[in-house]
Amino acid sequence: MLRSYDLPPGDEVEARPLTTLRAEVNAVAELRRGGHYARLGERLPDLLIELTAVAPTASGDDRRTAFGLLTSGYYAAHGLAYRLGYGDLAEGIEHKLAWAAERAEDPLAVGLAEWTRVNSFQAAGDYDHGLQILDHARADLARQVTDTSPAMLTLTGSMHLRAITLASRSGDAAAVRDHLDAAHRLADQVGGDDRIDYHLTFGKVNTHIHAVAAHVELGEVDQAVTLGENFAPPASVPPTRAGHHYIDLARAHLMAGDRPATLRALQHARHTAPEQTRYHPMVRETTRVLVSLHRRSNRDLTQFASWLGLTA
Repeated sequence: MLRSYDLPPGDEVEARPLTTLRAEVNAVAELRRGGHYARLGERLPDLLIELTAVAPTASGDDRRTAFGLLTSGYYAAHGLAYRLGYGDLAEGIEHKLAWAAERAEDPLAVGLAEWTRVNSFQAAGDYDHGLQILDHARADLARQVTDTSPAMLTLTGSMHLRAITLASRSGDAAAVRDHLDAAHRLADQVGGDDRIDYHLTFGKVNTHIHAVAAHVELGEVDQAVTLGENFAPPASVPPTRAGHHYIDLARAHLMAGDRPATLRALQHARHTAPEQTRYHPMVRETTRVLVSLHRRSNRDLTQFASWLGLTA
């Protein structure tokens, strides 16, 4: 299904109307945001087969719409592959996502593809090239989209948030501050609740979540704990974003030597986004360290480690 993405569809594929496929894509996107990976994996293959059949054979506006939907489908597939630990598969999907986005003739869809492409550079620790791609993508968006629509703010702001992650992991505190300042300015323009456009979440809450994570990566433990401890992501934020906050907060507490707070944060992550938490490598590593530090039996920690499939 992924391998034959650019081949003519077979006669056996009976695709539903675009309006129906759009509703299905929206449902799949909701599953991805909620971290419901098992259900996502059940629905994605057939949907991608249909979209792959429809998009190349459509014309005019229908063609652009179909390729836009296929872009969204590939984005959901990328998230599923990456979260389940299939990095090579995720990287392959990034190229197909870019292929579909170009044919959607939508610069914001292309921006999403570039934002997603950076994932492989981030995973490989190639932060400089990842930051370079983000710089070029923001410049391209600014040239092609002259208005300041909410979606444009979301895409541009999300690129700054991803740059914060890369810069913090490379230890560049000055770059983190620059991108964080830019993200705060854009979040102020968004105002109110965080927005979701082109599957990306941006606003004051997600900017705050990224700030906590950046302090953790930079080893600024006190700042991370201060920013994160009394902050509870609102229900309007996707569970995967809220869950990631608690995962980063757990890392901060562990670095600070507060083992009970570490476990509490991990349990918050589990309650908020259970499937994401179960498969997240940072959760597994944090739990392994926590288990190694406990010289006495801790029933809650043992149960949590067992839920992850680890030996406590």
